[in-house]
Amino acid sequence: MNILSILNSSFLKIIYITIIIIGAIASIKIIEIILNKIKRFNKNITLIHALKDLFKYIIYFIALILIFNVMNIDLRGIFVSIGIVGMVVGFAAKDIISNFMSGFFLISDKTLKIGDTMSINNLKGEILKMNFRTTTIKDENGVITTIPNSTLTNNPYSKFKKNEKLKIKLKIIIPFKINSKDFEEKILKKISKKTYIKTNPSPYFTSNFITSDGICLNLIFWVKDINKKEEYKLNIMNDIQNYLGEIYE
Repeated sequence: MNILSILNSSFLKIIYITIIIIGAIASIKIIEIILNKIKRFNKNITLIHALKDLFKYIIYFIALILIFNVMNIDLRGIFVSIGIVGMVVGFAAKDIISNFMSGFFLISDKTLKIGDTMSINNLKGEILKMNFRTTTIKDENGVITTIPNSTLTNNPYSKFKKNEKLKIKLKIIIPFKINSKDFEEKILKKISKKTYIKTNPSPYFTSNFITSDGICLNLIFWVKDINKKEEYKLNIMNDIQNYLGEIYE
């Protein structure tokens, strides 16, 4: 075989591999479009994400086998090698398999879904994405965290009601000389008139603890627009400070 034929052969292999890769990417995009248009999945975003993830792995696996064939790589030899180092590979893949199986049960049981608010290991946030390996959540500060699904099945977690992401908790310290009951009544009456605050459930106070500076209270209320939570928190705190300023005058 001369150099020209070798170059031609290598060039054809590169073309075939490129076609396989483009075909795999195009197939994934087409499947995503089809799944998005199936009406029965419209209300189950979690299932759509899971199916997209599953089809993606299947297509990548098929593409990898086709690429091996184009490159004349003996898959039987690879399988023999895998058998020889099976224990090492199995140990390395243990977490991957565990996460995959955990994701399968989480999605099939419908215990969690995209849009839910959950907390685990002092981490609380809204679920943005779920697939067979990981779950992605975003906390109140906009920090995005990816959690292995095995962590969700091996540790206790909490799932909150739908309006939990609209919930705001403000910690307030009032001096001892201020009557806490009067303070709570005045503030609740004041904020109940705010158009951006939900009346169901109603705002309320909880007593936290006593410090050297005064009584620590938690003001809990729900807002209508999650995108303006910080603005609303600042607005309420300004009202509270103004009220305290009036008492001291």
